Amino acid sequence: FTSVSLNKGNCYSSSTGKFTAPVDGVYVFNFQVFHGVSVQYAVAYKNGTGLPQSNYSSYENTADDRSTPANLIIELVAGDEITIRNVTGSNLGSGPRNTFNGYLLF
Repeated sequence: FTSVSLNKGNCYSSSTGKFTAPVDGVYVFNFQVFHGVSVQYAVAYKNGTGLPQSNYSSYENTADDRSTPANLIIELVAGDEITIRNVTGSNLGSGPRNTFNGYLLF
């Protein structure tokens, strides 16, 4: 996700695709990925380790509409990093329908 519209506190790096928690707390992350294959897997990673509860997949809806929407609520300590990756382990790029957001819940 290289295009950033709001990044209060500069916690997200568009060059690395990493969100770094500024303080301890519970965070909410939402992402949606559109893709051109019939099955897509997207996984959230915490400090480089895949989170089993975040293995999201989607299947072809129509010839032009394939998406993987997901939500994640997770407790982090200051300095923890969250990234979203596709099944091959690479970071996902930005597109007009690819979105990623996160915020401190409490």
